[in-house]
Amino acid sequence: MTNRKTTKRALLSSVLALILCFAMLLGSTWAWFTDTATTNVNTIKSGTLAIQLLGGANFDTDLENGTIAFVNKNGSDDILWEPGVTFYTEGFQVKNAGNLALKYEIVVSGANATSEGNANLLDVIEFTIVDANDAAVAGGNLGAGVASGAFRVKAHMAETAGNEYQGCTLSGVAITVYATQDTVEVDAKDNTYDANATFPVLDTDVNEINKALENANVSTVTLPSNVTTDASLNLNGKTLDGNGNTITATGNMMSDGQNTDPVVYATAGTIQNLTVMGAGRGVGTRGALTGDLTVENYTANGGSYALHVGSGNKHALTVKNSNLNGWTSFGTGFSSVTFENTKFAEGTTSYNNVRAYNDVTFTNCDFTNTILAVGDSTPGVVLTFVNCTYNGKLITADMFEMFVVDATNYGHSATVNNYAIGTANP
Repeated sequence: MTNRKTTKRALLSSVLALILCFAMLLGSTWAWFTDTATTNVNTIKSGTLAIQLLGGANFDTDLENGTIAFVNKNGSDDILWEPGVTFYTEGFQVKNAGNLALKYEIVVSGANATSEGNANLLDVIEFTIVDANDAAVAGGNLGAGVASGAFRVKAHMAETAGNEYQGCTLSGVAITVYATQDTVEVDAKDNTYDANATFPVLDTDVNEINKALENANVSTVTLPSNVTTDASLNLNGKTLDGNGNTITATGNMMSDGQNTDPVVYATAGTIQNLTVMGAGRGVGTRGALTGDLTVENYTANGGSYALHVGSGNKHALTVKNSNLNGWTSFGTGFSSVTFENTKFAEGTTSYNNVRAYNDVTFTNCDFTNTILAVGDSTPGVVLTFVNCTYNGKLITADMFEMFVVDATNYGHSATVNNYAIGTANP
């Protein structure tokens, strides 16, 4: 009997001891063999992109803020200009003074030039950058530490210059080189990471802006400040970034005549972050697109036509986040026409039409005192509205005909917030 009690006590003590051990384990922290290792990446060093203009007999003189002279056949800079003459400057080179490859454009600018006398000599002297073969040069590519060939500025005074140009002087004409990264160095993937690198902003001389837009080495032109113009800027398929600035129309650019070109003549490319003020025709083309046209963050104020594109030629017209105050019109033949987050309102000349000759989709758009007129020459056009408003009220199927002119008379149809409105017979 005594042995049994002793055995029970022993077993009970063992069980209590095991329970106590498990409780202690649950309340403790597990330990493992551990270790760490640390290494540093090598020093991160950025490259340098620098450009120089070099002159002198051996092209070893830095021309930054210096001058080069026009000379005659005998090398003398003691010259007088008269109609018909052609002179060249002394030679100069463009050198990549950094350790990154670059692409550059080179221009002659008269933006800061001053003319004294009865007339402005800038109007009758044409300037061109030329190489040793007298071929025009717009820009090029240079590896690190490499210099270009010899360039000169060629200037020709027009034979048509009259007596009013006698006794005048012209100063302040400048040579400017713009440089940016080139697709030479490679990263972890390839060398295309800087394929869209843009040149520094240029001056606001309209002729220089157009030269930049014509330059094959340029993909984006950015305006540094406001611009006043009586001539069109030709987009040439590039990107024109207004950088929040305004182009103000003067002279012929204020006319809304059928033969007036837009302030920004655009057959393809991208226009962004720009305001156009007082234009007869703001943005677009009277003809056909040659590529897709995108307009974003564009405002038209104080003019007649905000946006006008003659025909699509199977290309797309896309407008986003814009304020089109005035007449908006687009013809036929587009692959697509879309307006997103765009406001339409009346211009200062009481032009308040949005005239559609092509299928179009409006998404999150607002129409204020605006008539949407469907062209009678294109029966069957489909208008699509998604979450759009008219004078602050959501556009519904019931109110569709309140502001759409000729939609039923000419066989057009509409979809409002995914609800289709029937198509009438033309």
